[in-house]
Amino acid sequence: MDITYPMVLDKLGIPYNVRGVNVLINCPACGRKKFYFDVKKNVGHCYRASCGLKGTALDIYASVRGLDTKAAFKELASDVDVNYTPPKFDFKEPAPTAPSDVRDKAYRKLLKLSPLSNRHRKDLEKRGIKAGDIDKMGYGSTCTYDLVATTGKILKVMDDHTLKGVAGFYKKDGNWTLNQWVQGILVPYVNQHKEITGFQIRKNNEDIKSKDEGKYTCLTSNGKEDGAKCQLCVHFACDFKQDFCTGQYFPILGNAVRITEGAMKADISHYVTGEPILAVAGINNLESSGFKDVLSYLKKRGVKTIIDTFDMDFKSNEDVQKAMEKLKELVLAADLRYERIDWNSDYKGYDDYVIARRDGLVDKEE
Repeated sequence: MDITYPMVLDKLGIPYNVRGVNVLINCPACGRKKFYFDVKKNVGHCYRASCGLKGTALDIYASVRGLDTKAAFKELASDVDVNYTPPKFDFKEPAPTAPSDVRDKAYRKLLKLSPLSNRHRKDLEKRGIKAGDIDKMGYGSTCTYDLVATTGKILKVMDDHTLKGVAGFYKKDGNWTLNQWVQGILVPYVNQHKEITGFQIRKNNEDIKSKDEGKYTCLTSNGKEDGAKCQLCVHFACDFKQDFCTGQYFPILGNAVRITEGAMKADISHYVTGEPILAVAGINNLESSGFKDVLSYLKKRGVKTIIDTFDMDFKSNEDVQKAMEKLKELVLAADLRYERIDWNSDYKGYDDYVIARRDGLVDKEE
């Protein structure tokens, strides 16, 4: 008998909603909504630094119950109804990720077809972002109309008339469509050549059910026919210059570059201060987002110092502390200088702080 996550979660009374291959739930150990499990691989991991619970479904049950795996298996097996049929999920293998220029073409057309709504513009203005800066950020809003028709318009601009390998798109009943299950702001992740490689969706507040649930999710179609995983690059919030011989864009960086968590936070900070700022999609993404390669690229572009602007709650948040330690380790290993700046802790994020500083509410960072 195979011990699966649905079986274990049902036994532990932990709710789950399988919409794709990777499922987010409340961690069986710490209770925080930071535990992801892979339905196909039957493995999971809590991304809360102070927890770190990970393993197969059987491993998780054994850990939570304080048993060895043999005793855990026996306990689970003895409790299973003879007529129990485990749920089956028909997920497809993800398509290889399309090249960045292909994704960029599809995503830019998507943004043209899905402009920022008045509601979302007002939400950004309430955060203190000026109208001109909102326009420069180039955000959109998730589609509220026919997804198949929208995707059809995007297909027309694609050279080979396919969206295979472009996260968010997949085939349903023979037609390409968009995998959109939540409403919110489309936040593009832009690489060092000004190409959009993927999106986070900043959920509408009414769709965030608890304080442990993240405000952001990725636009992905993993597990669906011809769908692809969302692979967010390190985001470059900066000015760019174009090589008119090749047409390729390059970032204007200077000697020092700041780094934070989340593209929206970086974008806001850049347009308020003019500083070049990088962003990883999450504080646990430093090793999975190509960050080491980006550090090598930055060094070649003349950058000497990486300035840490992760949130000011690091003193009480172990996850942020560990991310800062990892950041420093990676930066020093790349033979770059690491600096940390702090600011008025009434403002957790660097973006909120620089808006307050612009408006004369606080002094400069320490």
